[in-house]
Amino acid sequence: MKKIVVLPLFLLILLLPMYVYAHAYLKESYPTNESVLDYSPEEIIAQFSEPINLSLSKLTLKDEAGKTIASEQVSDNNQELILRPPNLENGVYIVDWQILAKDTHVTSGSFHFTVNAPVQEIEIIETPSSEENIEPVPSDDLVDESEDEIDEQQSAVPSVNNHNDHDKHNEYHAGTYVRILELLLLISIAGMFFFRAVLLKSQNMLFIERVLFIVASLIFILTGFTQVLIRALQLSNQPIVDTFLVILTTTNIGFASIVKPILFLVLFFASFYQKKGQIILNSLIFLGLFFSFAWSGHASGSFLNILSHTLHLAAASIWFGGIIGFTIYSMLGKKQLSRLNDFHKKLLKFSKIALWSIVVIIASGFILSVGYLHSWDQLLTSNYGITLLWKLLAFTPILIIAAYHRFIWLPKLKQGDVQSLSRLFWSLRIELILIIIVVIIAGFLSSTSPPFA
Repeated sequence: MKKIVVLPLFLLILLLPMYVYAHAYLKESYPTNESVLDYSPEEIIAQFSEPINLSLSKLTLKDEAGKTIASEQVSDNNQELILRPPNLENGVYIVDWQILAKDTHVTSGSFHFTVNAPVQEIEIIETPSSEENIEPVPSDDLVDESEDEIDEQQSAVPSVNNHNDHDKHNEYHAGTYVRILELLLLISIAGMFFFRAVLLKSQNMLFIERVLFIVASLIFILTGFTQVLIRALQLSNQPIVDTFLVILTTTNIGFASIVKPILFLVLFFASFYQKKGQIILNSLIFLGLFFSFAWSGHASGSFLNILSHTLHLAAASIWFGGIIGFTIYSMLGKKQLSRLNDFHKKLLKFSKIALWSIVVIIASGFILSVGYLHSWDQLLTSNYGITLLWKLLAFTPILIIAAYHRFIWLPKLKQGDVQSLSRLFWSLRIELILIIIVVIIAGFLSSTSPPFA
């Protein structure tokens, strides 16, 4: 009966429309890059691939000497910026763009164009001269001379990028490492809660758990504000304090920076409510934390992707927490037969839950990959695709080890093979190291822009 219900639901999720907010890049511009106009444009338009934060995104018009030309900036929609410049003289002009995308990543670039308006024909009035007659200069010569000057000016313009300067800094800047720290901390604490509450069913670690909730709240205050500050610093030519406050109060990552520490404090106070339903309450709070992580990243453009990312993190936490718990558990006490039976009972229970976790991880990961990659070749040609391949490469041996535990070590433990327990402990530690590597790669993946369609 459960399969009859779950299968159509899963197919329905797969059929939901998907849209992803990647980093925003210049999609189209007017004037186009390197174009030559025979008039001064009334408007300069830059259209971007994704929605942007209009209050923190900017176009700057400069002449060939680098001098900024004051212009009015307006916008008709959240994927377009418009400049209304004054009347431009003949010459080469550069348009610098710097934007804060919906996924709160800062990108920048530039394009240039040339104004080469025809020189108006001027009637030369001859005046009598006793010494010589002055011949008028033909207007065609004036135009040719102007065109020659424009060619020289255009060749002197420094190279500019019409599309994609990534972040002003390296793609893997400080914000990436902060996000990896947040991801490791969140998954570890959520996983340890699962191990204590569901597998151990013990109150012995409750004090340590409460301490972790307080520490995590403080750390997420620091990491959240650091994420906001990094973006404020990337947005040049704008007041840092004002920019920081705007990002904090108007963007997804700003809201998430406020919500995460609060939710960990709620977990701390909820830990004193030791009654029926407490596990469900804490699980819902952790789901809120996973949701905030997904909502402040690439998945923010689609409910399906937010849901997939949230379930992906939840399933990974269950698996990660079980491996951490059993690794610590394996270091305590002696390898005795009575302990082997207890270990086998808990490991058998975990293996059943872990199997469903793996299914959710693979299914949600597939949905996210299909949403972020537009073709198979982008696996090999984009930074996002290559990082994803590294994640899959590290994930494959984990699946092999997990299968080995399920079908080799568990039957041996059931038969009372104490010697196999020692080998199992070592394989658990190897699996833990590989999972940590996968989580670190996932952190890099969350800060790498999906390829532009």
